[in-house]
Amino acid sequence: MINANTIIVIDDDLDDLDIMSDVIATVDPSVNCLTFKDPVEAVNELLSISGSPPRYIFIDHNMPIMRGDEVLKKLRADDRFQESIIVLISTSMPMTTSSLLYEGGANYAVEKPNRLANYYTLLKSIFRNHR
Repeated sequence: MINANTIIVIDDDLDDLDIMSDVIATVDPSVNCLTFKDPVEAVNELLSISGSPPRYIFIDHNMPIMRGDEVLKKLRADDRFQESIIVLISTSMPMTTSSLLYEGGANYAVEKPNRLANYYTLLKSIFRNHR
């Protein structure tokens, strides 16, 4: 069940989903991490919830089926997701891309960390800034 205590991770790379899920479980074991490999499925699931939306949503920007900016646009178009912290994350995040994502409603647009320790630092920082 998706609620405010759920963290959503959408990424077409299973290794990245596993890393994020493990890091989230370590950084905040009190939350439920729900992962989606298919962004269309994730959007459909999120838009169908009847309760509180998740507080945090992490979206890979470069996905083949539906790009992260499209997922962002669909979620931000729904008033229920205005308070959700939406993080777009990608292997490469040029300044022009991040600027467009911020204009589209992203709270963060960041590059995927190249070391596991940096994933912990990134997530701790985001969680600390929005508790």
